[in-house]
Amino acid sequence: MESETEQAPSPKGKRLSKLERLRAQGTWVSVDIGEGQTVPYFALPTPELQSEWNETLESWIKKELKANGSELIHATRREHPFHSDLLRERIDELASVLSPDFNTDLDRQAVREIYEDLAQHLGPISEEKKSRRAWAEAFGKYRQFLRDPNWWSGTYVDRIINPKDGLPLPDGPPPKPVYVRQNHDVILGLRGNVVELWIRCGLGSA
Repeated sequence: MESETEQAPSPKGKRLSKLERLRAQGTWVSVDIGEGQTVPYFALPTPELQSEWNETLESWIKKELKANGSELIHATRREHPFHSDLLRERIDELASVLSPDFNTDLDRQAVREIYEDLAQHLGPISEEKKSRRAWAEAFGKYRQFLRDPNWWSGTYVDRIINPKDGLPLPDGPPPKPVYVRQNHDVILGLRGNVVELWIRCGLGSA
């Protein structure tokens, strides 16, 4: 992330940002990760400053991603690009059981408008917004199931998530939040102050 954090010197008399003040106290070093390989690492003189740098840098990266038109999508949103179609089908069914407000007939533009309205606190809660909340609630049940599948064994959640004659869902926890651009063609993940990039290609795979 060296190139991401490099900024032009502040004009004389202009107050330095927190990121700039921290950067002035650190230096780039090479860290041995084994087998003769090294990676660059920006080191601060104390653990406290290092922690402050990490938090400040991550906040700055998130701000830049948002400013550049990226939208943050959590796993509780149906359109998360790393959800499988099979998982969406199971959560759809669970959401329909949990709430009569659930409706899968939402296109991407409608979803974007819903969240713009929510962000600005405009108008009454629409059926689409209720459907969104129902899907998030169902995904919350799915998270609970993953934490303790034995406790949920035999319940309606278990029967929907793992139907007797259905294909098993892939193992592993739900995906981390990602930033997306241009209808999910560009996917960005933030992991330890490093931005990971995926580009959707071929038959819609990321």
